[in-house]
Amino acid sequence: MIERSVENQIKTALKFFPCVTLTGARQTGKTTLLRNILPEYNYISLDLPSIAAMAEETPEVFFEKYKTPLIIDEVQYSPKLFRYLKDKIDQDRHSMGQIVLTGSQKFELMKDLSESLAGRTAVLELEGLSWQEYSNSPCFNDSNKTKIEEKAQFRDFVFRGGFPELTRQLDFPEDMFFSSYLATYLERDVRQLINVTSLRTFEQFIRLLAVRNSQQLDMSCIANALGINTKSDDAKNLKKMSDILSDSKNIPPELQPVSYSIACNTPADYKFSLAPDKEHKLDITVLNVKEAGKTYF
Repeated sequence: MIERSVENQIKTALKFFPCVTLTGARQTGKTTLLRNILPEYNYISLDLPSIAAMAEETPEVFFEKYKTPLIIDEVQYSPKLFRYLKDKIDQDRHSMGQIVLTGSQKFELMKDLSESLAGRTAVLELEGLSWQEYSNSPCFNDSNKTKIEEKAQFRDFVFRGGFPELTRQLDFPEDMFFSSYLATYLERDVRQLINVTSLRTFEQFIRLLAVRNSQQLDMSCIANALGINTKSDDAKNLKKMSDILSDSKNIPPELQPVSYSIACNTPADYKFSLAPDKEHKLDITVLNVKEAGKTYF
């Protein structure tokens, strides 16, 4: 298993909170990490509709069947469960580490947490692999590797991204992984988070963001590229689409404009000003979206 830097934070939080919530994009390794570091915990995933329905409609039966300590995976699929979770935790408020929740739709998840579990859960986030986590993977623990090989590994890391599965299986074709990832993301997450009339439009929007990585974010230009009237309701949805990508952790937030001045203690008392920067979209995962065998970098 690849060691993750957040592991110690999770173990510490379990000592001080009755509930711990681990968020992060799909396929970043949330379930694998928790099941490895918490083998004594029972586990259930709400990814199965029948289980999610049980948790939603008969939570008392759900917790009778699945005892604490318990990991509840993909908890966002049962939003009504959160109120029952509050009551269950409060029955033994000072028993720490009772329940661990995971979710890949941070926007909806945080809304439910703030309404029902405020002060009762620690919220941690699992990103994709860092370079340190990647390079310390069991795949690369050969101390005889040369510097040339190390550079090749870094190049692979940049081009393949920080998804643990692509590191665990170095021969896994990235085209196949990312096309499947994108299809799942559009069908499972996007449909629930935003009223998108055409998933094809959303997919094209992702690709256009990838092409414009680290450039000024101009929604009118993107709207034109999509053939959308800038004054239509569809154009207004573009900003919402960008927010959804950010909230679901598939792209980091926009870099906001910054400005400041530096006063130099010189005889002339010069002041240097840095003009506000442009807004940029710093984009990682969607860079691996491919078209006709080409990676957009």
